[in-house]
Amino acid sequence: MTIVLILAAVVLVTAVIIVFNRLIRLRNACSTAWSDIDVQLKRRHDLVRNVVEVVRGYTDFERTTLENVTKARAQAAEALDSGDPGPRGPS
Repeated sequence: MTIVLILAAVVLVTAVIIVFNRLIRLRNACSTAWSDIDVQLKRRHDLVRNVVEVVRGYTDFERTTLENVTKARAQAAEALDSGDPGPRGPS
């Protein structure tokens, strides 16, 4: 009878140890998953900042292009009004 009680106690202690270790492993996995999410959010924040800078640079390029096109269109309209064909292309 005492052997059965000792065996049951050993089985119970072993089961408690296994459950405890599994809970610790799950807690660590959860912590790792949350830290991975933090890393991804920081990376996304940095990428958004880079995209904003690229868009600002492209906006400057577009502004210059639009100003040049507007000037060329105004010169063309002025040349048509005055009857002057303006400079000719390569012959």
